[in-house]
Amino acid sequence: MKVEQAFTALADGIKEHGQPICQQTDPEMWFPEAGGERYESLVAKKYCGECPVQRECALYAIAADENYGIWGGLNDRQRVDVRNGRVSLEQAFRMSEVRSAKVRLPISHRQ
Repeated sequence: MKVEQAFTALADGIKEHGQPICQQTDPEMWFPEAGGERYESLVAKKYCGECPVQRECALYAIAADENYGIWGGLNDRQRVDVRNGRVSLEQAFRMSEVRSAKVRLPISHRQ
């Protein structure tokens, strides 16, 4: 998928579903320090797992070759694995979901 197509799909999804939680919270959560699965990145992934534009967001980040941050619930290594065909997008989503499964979101941010 081309970057322009992926961006349009993401923008259309946001128009349809409203502003995602990542655009309403501290950007630091979505761009955690490098070096593993820290609590902040697990919280970000958990939010992404409940977002109606998760797939579009991940596809945009993969197409745009985003190197930093959590996009669509995937970190940079997971996006590279999808881009290089080592795992499917669905497999990457499942792995991300398993890692963040025990994280409890604050009630105020549940969608």
